[in-house]
Amino acid sequence: MAATEVQTTSVGNTGPQAVQNNKSELDQLKEIAKKALQEHEELKKKYEESQRIQTLLKNQLVFKEQELIKIHNVSEAACDEFAEIKAQLEVEQLCREEAESYATKVS
Repeated sequence: MAATEVQTTSVGNTGPQAVQNNKSELDQLKEIAKKALQEHEELKKKYEESQRIQTLLKNQLVFKEQELIKIHNVSEAACDEFAEIKAQLEVEQLCREEAESYATKVS
């Protein structure tokens, strides 16, 4: 008989067989309730573990997002500095070329 099936006795039956049947039904119900409680406890533990893992992952995500923001800010500043240095280099190269050109004309 499956765990969720319970035999029922006729209501009018009050003899020793009926008492035995009622006791058997009660034992079956107790067993079903015991299994249900065990399953509930297992599911509760799994849920709590899932919640713990979710909280941990959320915290890791927040930390990684903060790191990405810092990296973005640093890389943006580095790119800006590189653009400034490149522009300055181009100006210096142009000045050097003009100075060399002027020097060859003056010589």
